[in-house]
Amino acid sequence: SENGEELLSQKLPEIFIGFSKNFVLNCIQKLEIDNKEYNYKDLEKLYNYIKEILLKIDTNKVSAVQFEKDFCIDLVPKNEPLQINKFIDEFYYKKEQKDLISQSKNNLLRIVSSLLKKVYKKLENINQKLKECDEKADVIIDFSHPNNLDDILTYAKENKCKLVIATTGYSEEQLEKIKEASKDIPIFQSYNTSYGIQMVTKILRQVAKEFYNAGYDIEILEKHHNQKIDAPSGTAKLLYEVMEEEIKETTPIYDRSSIHEKRKHEEIGIQALRGGTIFGEHTVMFAGIDEIIEIKHTALSKEVFVQGAISAAYALIDKENGLYTLKSLY
Repeated sequence: SENGEELLSQKLPEIFIGFSKNFVLNCIQKLEIDNKEYNYKDLEKLYNYIKEILLKIDTNKVSAVQFEKDFCIDLVPKNEPLQINKFIDEFYYKKEQKDLISQSKNNLLRIVSSLLKKVYKKLENINQKLKECDEKADVIIDFSHPNNLDDILTYAKENKCKLVIATTGYSEEQLEKIKEASKDIPIFQSYNTSYGIQMVTKILRQVAKEFYNAGYDIEILEKHHNQKIDAPSGTAKLLYEVMEEEIKETTPIYDRSSIHEKRKHEEIGIQALRGGTIFGEHTVMFAGIDEIIEIKHTALSKEVFVQGAISAAYALIDKENGLYTLKSLY
């Protein structure tokens, strides 16, 4: 109800907005939490308790309509099956946002987010746009969204700030903007910053053409979580581009459903699978007569991308203006 939302927005962090008033207050009562004064441990306890309740729900017996009535306000589409894990993921994401804000009071100079700025209006160290930020950075590491590109490039050029771009899904026009900006500042761009993918690209440069000349067919398969927007992944495109440099006559094929003919040797198929919480998996297959060779990279966490991006930032410090890739940066 509206009263419930008002109550929760006044007394609890935003991560609990959306749950029904009675449900949250009953949880608070059972945990014997003082509902007039909360501390962080109380909120952590409340979060874990709610999560435990949600995980015990039998989705075969509880409909989305019943779930909304008992637990939350307009958070579950009525025409879709009830997906508790997805709901918890969204709930936890809100919790992570709250944790970030809590940490920012002591550890972070500034947060740039149009969404968080609207939610946490009282916090002074949040800007809606990067160009509004008066802090000066040495390097920007960007794992965000193509829509942020203009704002990032404007800030970087005005402040002579080096730029590590690991965002995927750019249009050709945006890629041209990055290339043009690299005349004024050093920019490293890669669709994948992990060390393992660097090694995979080196292997492909050495072996892809030999396999191709020996008659082997080449295919690329990539798998990612169900929240990824672009397909195929930027990394799959990167792997294709690496082989295209070595094998000039190749052609990328993204969909065979409309092709009613046998496979041509110069084709390199690029296929995408989406599901679950897969961080990223890329396989390059060389298929010959009676044998298959696969080169595969699996990311078991996002930490591999983080460490690779930080290494790229350090490597970029002493570079002149220009556009750098995995091949040219190190």
